[in-house]
Amino acid sequence: MSRTPAPIKEPIEIAKWWKSRRRDIAIVVSLRHYEGHNLIDVREHYTDQAGCMKPSTRGLAMVVRNLPEFSNALRRALERARELDLLPDDAEARP
Repeated sequence: MSRTPAPIKEPIEIAKWWKSRRRDIAIVVSLRHYEGHNLIDVREHYTDQAGCMKPSTRGLAMVVRNLPEFSNALRRALERARELDLLPDDAEARP
């Protein structure tokens, strides 16, 4: 018997990094609840005129139950990028 997971009450930020050196757009990974579904959200956030970070429409959101498959795909992409020498040597040290 499968139980329905409890809804996430507040968004939970998992990771954030700057998209470029300009530091005006950040990539934010978070867990959140929307329209009855718990989601993993990977989204660009921009800095508005007041200096606040706001989510943009550019991103990817999916139900959390797909997270293991998505994580596996990212792991395989990382392995392949390393095999093809596409990453700089300091890529592992980057937070």
